[in-house]
Amino acid sequence: ERGSIGTTQQFVRESKATEGTAYRTEMRDKIYYSDVNENGDMQLYMCYKMLDDWSRPAPLNGMPAGDNNYPFMLSDGTTLYYASKGEESLGGYDIFMTRWDSDSQRFFKPENIGMPFNSQANDYLYLVDEYNQLGWFVTDRGQSADTVCVYCFIPNETRKIYDTSTMGRDTLVALANISSICDTWTDQEQVKEGRTRLATLRNKSQKTTKSHFHFIVNDRITYTTLS
Repeated sequence: ERGSIGTTQQFVRESKATEGTAYRTEMRDKIYYSDVNENGDMQLYMCYKMLDDWSRPAPLNGMPAGDNNYPFMLSDGTTLYYASKGEESLGGYDIFMTRWDSDSQRFFKPENIGMPFNSQANDYLYLVDEYNQLGWFVTDRGQSADTVCVYCFIPNETRKIYDTSTMGRDTLVALANISSICDTWTDQEQVKEGRTRLATLRNKSQKTTKSHFHFIVNDRITYTTLS
């Protein structure tokens, strides 16, 4: 329900970027992707569907220079997440967020979404499934060479601010480093419900039912065979 991710070459045939990634919206009418610019840096672009063809790629207006990759657009069509090795990065790739300003026709200045999503290692590919209230991101912190860890999380509507005077530095550093996943489970009921939603998604993706057609009955039921 939230579109598709893949390499830039999978979605944009003209691209020669071997390390570029792309996000295609659910309606398959827009593609946000990274490609190599004339300076040799990874830059974010967008193209949209025009009848049976695609528009010419256009750089995302307002994005800062730097190695920008791994774009993902929320369903509101204005909130963009991506990873960058820019000046405000804590180290390696960091995850940034920005929003489209329809008045100026450009993106606002991106913000580093901070710890624990970002660290001195590479952190990227931040994705959110708003329908199921689940999110994912990738990091190589604490991993051996050529290895990454994928974390699943429950998105918050607001950012939680910790009181450093009562928490203590060591505890704060441990939370920032995700030293213990269970320490982040402050609401056990919320974690239980999130695990149930995640299990449902996994079971859904593993089903290999042969579909003869798709007849949508409602938001939860789709008929695929006469039986």
